[in-house]
Amino acid sequence: MQGMDALIPSLGFMAVCALLVAAAFWDLATMTIPNWLSLTVAALFPVAAVAAGLPWWVIAFNIGFGLAALLGCFFLFNANVLGGGDAKLIPAAAMWTGAAGFAPFAIVMTLCGGLLALVLLVLRRLMKPAEGQPAFLNRLLDRKRGAPYGVAIAAGAIFALMQTPFANAATLTLP
Repeated sequence: MQGMDALIPSLGFMAVCALLVAAAFWDLATMTIPNWLSLTVAALFPVAAVAAGLPWWVIAFNIGFGLAALLGCFFLFNANVLGGGDAKLIPAAAMWTGAAGFAPFAIVMTLCGGLLALVLLVLRRLMKPAEGQPAFLNRLLDRKRGAPYGVAIAAGAIFALMQTPFANAATLTLP
């Protein structure tokens, strides 16, 4: 895939990476991930996949894989392991990674999530929420709140996406 043939898959890849970064920052700032971000990540997959010329069965499998991940994340959400935004962003990203890229996604996401948890534990011991601090910082320092796991999801997804044909298409279109 070269030139104009790679344009739509490349734009899809870059848009998804930008949306994942936006989700990470949004989660850091508000401790939420808006539905429209996860839905847009999911909706871009079939468009980019068709434009990349992926076989229909690969596209269908990846969509099915994303739906299976949604079901799994639904159970994790009900068990209070994941927040609602996290439980929707993971399956949207899983559509892009597919089964082949899900292990690197999950491993990097878990490692980054652990690192994030350690940083928050240290920060929450050293600092307390206080008046006059930015609201996002007070939310991060609140011991009753969880972690903005969207940061770890974005890191894992972008790492895994770098191994996909979409990343290859994006690098081929660079001057």
